[in-house]
Amino acid sequence: MSKLPNHLPQTVDGASAHIYSVTTPSADDLKVMVFLEAAGQGFYGAFAEVAPNEEIRAIFNKNGQEEVGHAHRVSRALKLLFNDDFPVPEPTDNPYYAWPKDVVLSKEMIDGIARSELAGDKLYDLWATNLGHEEAGRLLRQNGKEEKGHGERMLRAAAML
Repeated sequence: MSKLPNHLPQTVDGASAHIYSVTTPSADDLKVMVFLEAAGQGFYGAFAEVAPNEEIRAIFNKNGQEEVGHAHRVSRALKLLFNDDFPVPEPTDNPYYAWPKDVVLSKEMIDGIARSELAGDKLYDLWATNLGHEEAGRLLRQNGKEEKGHGERMLRAAAML
C-alpha cells in the first residue's frame, strides 16, 4: 500500500508538474520525489526492452538503476531535514511506478527525456541551495549531477536512432 499522502498528486504526470513548481521542498515534496525517482526504473526498463541495439539498451538500463539510487538519496535527505524515515518503495507499493506497454522509441521522445533530465539537474541544485543544509544539499546535488549525465546519455541515444 502506498504511503503517498492523499493531498499530493496521485499520478506521475501530476507529480512531475508539481515537483517542477517547488523551489524549497517540504517533507511531502521530498516524498513525491522519492516515488518519482524510484518509478524511473520502470520507465527506463520498458524503454530498454524495445531499444534497437545494445548500446542504447545499456544507456536506458544504467539510467534506470541510477534513478533508484536517486530515490535513496532523497530519502536520506528527508531524514536529515525532517527526521522522517521514508524508505524507497518497492514497485508494487509505488503509485507512480509503471512499465509502459507498446513503447515506440523516437528521436523526439528521447530528446524530451533528455530535456527533463537536464532540468532535473537545475531543480536539485535549486533545492540544495534553498534548503541550506550541507549534507542534504550534497545528496541532492549528487542527484543533479547524475540527472545531467542521464540527459547527456539520452542525447547520445537519440543521435544513434
